[in-house]
Amino acid sequence: MRVLRIVSIAMFASLVLSAAGCINSTFKTEPTKSFIPSSPTSTINSTVTQESSCLATAASSQTMWATASVIPHENIVPTPRPDEQIYTDPAGWYSVIFPGDFEPTNLENRFSKDNRYIKFGYLPDLGNVAGINNVCAWLGNIIEEDPEKWIVDWAFRPGSCSISTKQDIPFQVKYEVFDNPDADPGHRFVYVKTSWRDCPIEYKFSLLNPIGQKHTQELDLINAELLTEWENIAPILDNVTVKEYILPAGSNPYREMLISSLPEEAKPYWARDSYTPSVHRSTEEPPAENILESLGYEMKYPDGINNYGQLFRDGRLLFDPVWKTNTYKFDTDSEIIYAIEVVSEYGKNEAYLVLNDIIHQWSYSHQDPGFPPIIHQDELLWIRADEEWDHVQIINSYQEVIFSFAINTEPMLSTRNFLNWDGHWVWVLRDYVILDGEILNEVLGFQEIYYWRLIDGKPSYFFRKDGRVGFSFDGKIYPLEYQNIAVYLCCGYAVNNPSAEDNSVRFFC
Repeated sequence: MRVLRIVSIAMFASLVLSAAGCINSTFKTEPTKSFIPSSPTSTINSTVTQESSCLATAASSQTMWATASVIPHENIVPTPRPDEQIYTDPAGWYSVIFPGDFEPTNLENRFSKDNRYIKFGYLPDLGNVAGINNVCAWLGNIIEEDPEKWIVDWAFRPGSCSISTKQDIPFQVKYEVFDNPDADPGHRFVYVKTSWRDCPIEYKFSLLNPIGQKHTQELDLINAELLTEWENIAPILDNVTVKEYILPAGSNPYREMLISSLPEEAKPYWARDSYTPSVHRSTEEPPAENILESLGYEMKYPDGINNYGQLFRDGRLLFDPVWKTNTYKFDTDSEIIYAIEVVSEYGKNEAYLVLNDIIHQWSYSHQDPGFPPIIHQDELLWIRADEEWDHVQIINSYQEVIFSFAINTEPMLSTRNFLNWDGHWVWVLRDYVILDGEILNEVLGFQEIYYWRLIDGKPSYFFRKDGRVGFSFDGKIYPLEYQNIAVYLCCGYAVNNPSAEDNSVRFFC
């Protein structure tokens, strides 16, 4: 049944959490088995390929990794060659074929030969993460040390993700993670970890679903006993009232815009029948040339059109040509700080930063997230993609790295917000929030955090914890009886993403 849920919190004038068409979890009302029959099964087969000669592979600048393909409704029974051995998971979820001369070690599921090893197992703490790319982001940024050394492969590959150390590190390590959506959370994500010095390790990984079994996650109803089991629990949001509206059967926020299906009182203000756009509100901003001129600079265009220009300071030519400039001005208690980004030519990374009349070499890439700098403790902080586009970094105006994050998507799409709040810098990525260099997901024990923003000057966001979605406001939480909510939808369906309005937040699920 699809519903619209409205949660009102008295501490606001009206904080509204609206949920329409929710994907409900299965909630326990009595003890049930972990698995229920279902068929057919599917298998993922992954094979690492390599050059016939390890010497040839080591001499190459590229390393050949495993690739995964999903073969639906087909069981594959792997058969090792005479020079191979096979490990079959006792729980029956996967098997790995690897070189026969690798020997067991004193560590569980780890085999080695010389300076190379292979290890495999589960990632039970991440079993409730919604997307598999988030699992690899956790591995690279939180579980493993020194995220600057790790690269998340954000190329789209259904059913698996991978991270690896950079090639300039002598002792390279590679993870590949496989998603079995039919498994319980403790067995959902399986990893294979390999390490080598001279050449990759050849292995074959098969994901084996127990025949006729399919897992359905079951969540306990929210109660005080459940919440006491949560680590790093925040105070519970009180004075909460809930109102739900039933939506048309078959409503799907991923396939249709549902605003028109909402009751009038539950619609955002701009979708109500009584809404009239203001004809007097101006959206014009001062031209960039005016901002530059207020700082003593001037852009001129010799060809008479706003194409490539020249930047002058008090009549003296500074830069020629200039493709574009971005100008920022901040007032602090002690001084005025202004910065002018100057990009010389389109398609080239040659750029300069004019910081209070001092010119610096500067980095620029079309993959930089499009967010302006913030001022924090009288210093400008910027978001930039690194040269390889596998990390997004916070840097200062001298290009010193303040924080680096191994991203699981294109750099330009990685960031949702970047702001200075209450003396802190806050970096909101897709499913992660970083506050003053601490990843809040790790600090709070939330697998995912999304839609972080300020309401009445206080932080609010949705989070995922142990398979359910919750809401947080001003350091307090309110668990919801949902497994998923609609977020990150694109184009017309974006109206179904969470939205804030005055003292309210609405969402579909």
